[in-house]
Parts: sequence; C-alpha cells; structure tokens
Amino acid sequence: MLRVLFIFAHFLGVLSLTFVLPALAASMAGEPELVTSFVITGVLGLFVSGSLVLGLRGREQRLKRHERYLLAALLFIGLPIFAAIPIGLSVPQTAPIDAYFEAVSALTTTGSSVLPRNEQLPVAILFWRCFLQWMGGGLSLLVAVLLLGPAGVGGLPPTNMRIAEHGRVSEQSRLYETLSRLLPVYFFATLLCFGALVMTGTPSFDALGLSFAALSTGGFIIRSTDFVEYVPLGSTWIFTIFMLFGATNILWQRAVAERRWNIVRANHETAWLFALAAGLGLIIAGNLFRLGGDSLLRSLTDGFFTAASLISTTGVESRTGSFGVLPITALLIILIVGGGAFSTAGGIKLFRFGAMIVQAYRELNRLVYPHGVRRARFGSQPYDMQMMKAIWSAMTVSLMLICIVIGVLTAEHFGFEDAVVLTVATLSNAGTAYQPSVIDTGDFTPIAALSPLAKFTLCALMVLGRLEILALASLLRVSTWRR
Repeated sequence: MLRVLFIFAHFLGVLSLTFVLPALAASMAGEPELVTSFVITGVLGLFVSGSLVLGLRGREQRLKRHERYLLAALLFIGLPIFAAIPIGLSVPQTAPIDAYFEAVSALTTTGSSVLPRNEQLPVAILFWRCFLQWMGGGLSLLVAVLLLGPAGVGGLPPTNMRIAEHGRVSEQSRLYETLSRLLPVYFFATLLCFGALVMTGTPSFDALGLSFAALSTGGFIIRSTDFVEYVPLGSTWIFTIFMLFGATNILWQRAVAERRWNIVRANHETAWLFALAAGLGLIIAGNLFRLGGDSLLRSLTDGFFTAASLISTTGVESRTGSFGVLPITALLIILIVGGGAFSTAGGIKLFRFGAMIVQAYRELNRLVYPHGVRRARFGSQPYDMQMMKAIWSAMTVSLMLICIVIGVLTAEHFGFEDAVVLTVATLSNAGTAYQPSVIDTGDFTPIAALSPLAKFTLCALMVLGRLEILALASLLRVSTWRR
C-alpha cells in the first residue's frame, strides 16, 4: 500500500503544478477570486504530494499486479478530490458532492455535469474542466497500456511495447518510459487539432476546448449552445475526424506517427471502426435529410459528426435532437460497444464485440460441421479460449453492474427509461449522451436532481467504466492481498 501511495504522490504533484494554468486563465479573464482558489489548491496539493514523497522515500520497488490495479483506482478516485476544490470554492451553491462529481466526470472523460449552463460559469472553471478532461484522457491511456494491458485484464490484447519488466527497473522508470512513448503522440495530435480548428475559423478559446474534447473523447466543451451555431462547417469536419482519431488505438496512432505501415495495416480494428462510422454516418445523414429538410451537405456533416460522437463516446450533439434520430436501442448498443482498445473512448471496446461475434459464428458453424477446425481471428487478432473467457466475464460483469445501478436509480424515483440511458451512458463514459431528445417518454430528469447517494453511485460507475471492472473486482478478494 505504501508503494502505491508513493507513486500516487508523483501524480498528485503533477496535477498540483497544472493548477497554474487555470489560475492564468482566471487572471486573463478578470476573475481574481478564482486565481486565489486555484493557487491555494495547487499549494495544498504540492504540500501533500511532497510530504508523501519525502515520508515514503525508499519505496521505489516494483509494484505487484494487484498494487497496479489499486493504483489505477486510486488515481481516478483520489485525484478528483483535489481537482474538485476550486470548483466547489468558485461556483456558488455547489455542494461538495457536486464538485466531486464534476471532477470525476472530467477526469474519466464522461462529460456529465450537475453545474449550471456553461454560459453561467466562470471562464477559469470552463477551462479547468476541459483541461482536466484532457489530462484524464492521457491518464486513461497510461493506465491501460502500463497497468492493465500487460495483465490482459478482461481479454485486453497484448500491447507489444518493449517496456523493461525485470526487477531492477523501478516503477517510476517504467512510468516515464511509457509516458515518453505515448504522450507525445497524444499532445501533438491535440496541437494539430487546435491549429486546424483555428485555421478553419473557430475562435481560439473554443478551439482549445474542442481540441481537448476531441482527443480525450470527452463531453466537456466551452459552450452549451448548439454546435452548429458557433462552429464553421470546416471546423465541424475537423472535429469529427479527430473524434474518430481519438477513438483509435494509441499504439496504432504511434505507428502512424512513426510511419510503420505494416503495423498500421495489421490493425483491422481501426479499419472496422472507420467503416462503422461511415456506415452509421450515412444512415443518420439520410434520416436527417428526410426529416429535417436541411441541405445534403449539412445533413452529411451532422450525420458523420453524430456517428463519430457516438462511436467515440464523446457524446456531443451537433444540434439539439440529433441523437433522437436513432432508435434508443441502437444508440445504447453503439455506446456499449464504444471505440478501439487502448484508446480514450469508453465502452467494452470494438475488439471485444468482434471477438464475441466471431465466437458466435464459430459456434453456429460447429452445428453444421461438428469436427471442423477453424482459426478464431478478428482481423489480425487471434483469440484463444482463455481470452474469450476473460472477454465474456467482463461483458457479464458489466451487464450485472448495469442492472444494479438501474435498480439504485429507480429506487430514487427515477424513470426506468431515464435510468437505463443514464446508466449505459455513464458506464460508457459518454454522459452527455443522456439528453432529453433521447428519452421517448418526455419525462426527463436532470442529474442535478439526484440524491447524494445516486451521485456517488454514478461517480463509482464512471471510474468502473474508465477502468477494467474485472481488475477492480479482483481487489475485493481476500486471496489477492495474501500473495
């Protein structure tokens, strides 16, 4: 446990240093009281972080597998405590649970909010939510590749990254090595998106928030008005492309950046992701063109935007009601499947869905050819029985968790359809997909109206959705801690 706290302290120190950025934003926006809130919180975080590092010096040993799972959980549970402090201090009449909910939602890239509309919030808070969301996207990639991927949790495919694993290498060295390989791709993709948005006519501050949202596939942006009202047509296509890029495997992105085309071509999951986005985009565009009376170009733009937003679990609507053109069942299935493995997108991941389809097809063939021998592959990814057991276990636990949370929400006098949509959207880290246009009954209940217990439940669901449920479930076993 002490080794976990030692590593956690380093992450807390980095988070505390970033408080200077929203403090600068507050200073530039003429919000001096927010400057004080962010500076004080940053100093507090540095004090706690420094105390832990100094007090636990000498705990640089390698983490065991269950300690890595615990670290992953602690990062998404503990860091929002400090990230929530300036939100609670700066937004009037914000309860501690609401501030914590907002911070967890940002760090897990869920995008659900219990605060007033964006236009009523201080500029520094808008920037902080977007930036925290972007950091959460990077943290998700790091946790998936470094902490969860090597163990194959939930049937995760191998990362094929040559990270030193022998005992002489400290956990910090492995951490820094992974950061140096992955985060430059994430950072420069964000920078490229920002530049493209600005060049196509989007205001700089809006472009910054949108670039953070696109690569982290999160739902927090600067404005709450319809996207089409302030973003030019060209910028809409740029945002669509980068949402899909954010939903792809970070290792595939790194291969693209390094021009390793054999690896790029071998990743069939990404090809299927783009193909599904294209097909779904055409279907949505056809519905919009038929129902809305817009031009063909506008319908195609909104159609592909909506498809990319749902598949990447970003959950941003191009205009109010665009999610409503899909049947609610189809929308929920898209959110549950989500994006690619080792990406910032939520959901069970496309490779797991493909594995289940492949296995179902093999079982049907077995009825016709009982003694036939066929390879089990989804693109270039082979599947063995051990991986399939892990995938089905992850899917089963996810469905059980959905049922439990739906029960908690309906016990809070929440409408059943509202509870189903909100639960699936939250577990898939696509909280902004919970919109009035999606609920057929017309009886929409905002998240802010929920009790503190329900909000805590949703916070836990966001963290479980961002991490692998089986990894966290293993921490509840007594035998795990006896090793």
